[in-house]
Order: sequence, then structure tokens, then C-alpha cells
Amino acid sequence: MKEKNLILFSLFIACFGIILLFIISSKIQINDTTIQKINNEQIEGTVTVQGVVKKVSSSEKFSKITIINENELDAIAYDNLDLNVNDHVKITGKYQDNVLVIDTIKQV
Repeated sequence: MKEKNLILFSLFIACFGIILLFIISSKIQINDTTIQKINNEQIEGTVTVQGVVKKVSSSEKFSKITIINENELDAIAYDNLDLNVNDHVKITGKYQDNVLVIDTIKQV
């Protein structure tokens, strides 16, 4: 009987934790920003930028792209990207040492 109660209690706590994670994740937002704001301000944390691909350079270990919307910004991904010049992209990543390190990239 005690084992049954322990299992039910464990399942209840696990379900409560999952529901709590869904609620917390819906409250977290990543703000879109412009390239000009990134260049003019010291930004820490994750940023999202939309723009047009101006230049793509790829190697075996990483890809470097230059995007423009108001200004230019260099971004690096540590894998090969299947992008072309003039593609519209939305990039989420961290801005470090005047380069955006890409976490996710989507064509829009």
C-alpha cells in the first residue's frame, strides 16, 4: 500500500513540475532587435535579428554570413548553412566580440 502511495505522489509531483515548466516557458520572451541597436549598445544575452543575407562563406567547421537590415552584421554558425544571397532570415543568438554567434536560424 505504501509503494502505491509513493508512486502516485511521484507522478503527481512530476505532472505538476511539467505544467509549471510550460507556464514559465510561455512567459519568457526574446526581444527582436535591429542591427543598429546591437552595434551601438552593449547587449548581453540572447537577441533575435531579421535581415537579408548579403554574403555567405562556408568551411568544413563553420559558416559566416553577413546580414543587412539597417546596417551590416556578421554572424557565425558552427555548422554548414544552406543559405543563398538575398535570403530573408531570422537569427537568434548571442552577440560576442562584434559577431553574432548563431543558435538558431530560419528563413522567413
